[in-house]
Amino acid sequence: MTVYHHRSADYVSKYVLNKWRNGLWLNNYISQEVTLAPSPADFPSPDSDFQDLTKKTRISLEFKPFTETKRGMMTGIGQAIAYLKKANASYLVSPSKIDGFDMEDFLNTTFETFIKGKIPVGLIVYDGEDLSNIRLSCDVQLSATSQTRLIKLTEKPYWCWWRDSTPDLILKLGLSAQNVQTKTNRSKAVWDYFWDNYYATQSTRNTIQDVDSDVFNFDLKTKMIAFETLKESLRQQVNSNSISNQTALQILKEKGWSKGFVENNYQDYKKNFTTIMKHVNFWDANKELTPLGERFVNRNGLPHSDKRVLTDELAQIILVEGKHENLISDIERFNKTLKSIKHNDQYLISIKNYLDQQGYISKNPNRATSGTRKFLQSEKQLWGHFKILTKTGNTYFHPGKGFIFDRKRIEILVESFYKNYGDVSSFIDQSTNQLISV
Repeated sequence: MTVYHHRSADYVSKYVLNKWRNGLWLNNYISQEVTLAPSPADFPSPDSDFQDLTKKTRISLEFKPFTETKRGMMTGIGQAIAYLKKANASYLVSPSKIDGFDMEDFLNTTFETFIKGKIPVGLIVYDGEDLSNIRLSCDVQLSATSQTRLIKLTEKPYWCWWRDSTPDLILKLGLSAQNVQTKTNRSKAVWDYFWDNYYATQSTRNTIQDVDSDVFNFDLKTKMIAFETLKESLRQQVNSNSISNQTALQILKEKGWSKGFVENNYQDYKKNFTTIMKHVNFWDANKELTPLGERFVNRNGLPHSDKRVLTDELAQIILVEGKHENLISDIERFNKTLKSIKHNDQYLISIKNYLDQQGYISKNPNRATSGTRKFLQSEKQLWGHFKILTKTGNTYFHPGKGFIFDRKRIEILVESFYKNYGDVSSFIDQSTNQLISV
């Protein structure tokens, strides 16, 4: 299996995490309770992020491949320092030699002289293209006057969060961001454009009957219906003479499409529909399209004769930029430990426990969970839509084997991502497109 930049960065990140969780390489910012955390997709974007709920700290990591240039390593130092805007500490990961030059000695001297004890940036080094002998060359060290800033921590997973979206919905959100030119209250303006022109159009606001929106479902044949559940309830009440049609339309306005209420579909859908745009770096905090988002919209804004193109394009981005392929690899490693798991629910619980034990998910032990949505339920559905998770009968769970992924298709999608989007990805070093397998 070809190891691209994101795979190499994932390998090193989890190697370093394992060191920390086993009591090695610890410092004032890191305890054995450290876990993976989602990386901010907006600038600046590290390859990996970690957080420590005990220390109340966030740590970022910048990985440089063995094909990096000496000039690129100077950029890497700057990146690691820039990450301190959002993190308490950071690490630069460097190959030990570049074109025969002793980069480890040069960087270690630089860190020891100008960085260590002054700013919380550390250096990790590895040998060669096979990522062997990963070692801590210069650790983070607090200065006598250093104070740990309070960084906002999260319980979200390291992979992108997915809820209730479709490829066409994401495209229409991107088109909305592209069409809105205002800089004033832009976040609301972009959502309103999508709401008014694509999803909750005027034709569906004036009736309690179902009306197709202008947003396709995942099948790219049928369309989403705004307020479908709410309208069904209102129709039942009207048919039973519990309320009048006029009252039903007023309720539809208040609970559905109106922008003047604190809690209704207009407000709730904004979070569920738009979160994915930030998680895969399609737009920034102001809903301005990033180069990646712009590329996705421009490549897919026109109708395709083969409607699978849009789904495949999104699958490429979710796998790499959204780190779902990293998660899939984690699940495949867990599958190798399977012995007697026979039921889907038991399997999902076991995956969650495995990821928790490895430090791949973060959770607050003091917070109760509702349990309304099973672990990986949305991801499983998404992978099914992408045709990368195989079925046995009507289920994705294979007794005794767990989830089985279509590795051939995943490889094709990942390769396509590097071809179509690699030069505008926030996580990929542009000096290389792939590394030799480790």
